[in-house]
Amino acid sequence: MSEQWEEQVDEFEAVADNGVHYRIQEWVGMIDLTEAGSEVKRSGKSGSKRYCTSAGLACNRIDDQTFEIVALGLNVGRVAASS
Repeated sequence: MSEQWEEQVDEFEAVADNGVHYRIQEWVGMIDLTEAGSEVKRSGKSGSKRYCTSAGLACNRIDDQTFEIVALGLNVGRVAASS
């Protein structure tokens, strides 16, 4: 039986039209592909992605720059990373 887990692969700031800032996290589902009895530890294959706020509110990805915080019915835009 294969093991499954999630890994956080990204976190970024997003802002709503009203100026409120949120932290959006990107998680990817992983599936263990390690064969039984193998010496290799946890060889994973990535699967589906999900997005949520740092407070755990589910988000829908509209495009690369826009996300909807579902529980709030609020669209937020990714803030460009400053260099």
